[in-house]
Amino acid sequence: MLLDEAYRAMFAQNHRARRAVLDTGDAALPHSIGGSDPCETVLTEGELCDRLIRIRQGLRVPTARHRRRA
Repeated sequence: MLLDEAYRAMFAQNHRARRAVLDTGDAALPHSIGGSDPCETVLTEGELCDRLIRIRQGLRVPTARHRRRA
C-alpha cells in the first residue's frame, strides 16, 4: 500500500522519528486526535497505531549485516 511505503520511507530517512518509535519499547501506542470512522478520516486511530507498531517491529529486526557482527 502506498501509505505503508510512505511511512517506511519517513522512518528510514528520519533518525529522530526512528528513535522515538523505538524508545516506546513494547508500550501501547495511543492516539486520540483522529477519528474511528473510516469514512471521515484518512487513517482511523487504530489504523495509525497498528501501522506504527508494525514499523516499530520492523525496525527491531536485525539485518543480516548486523547478525554477522554479533
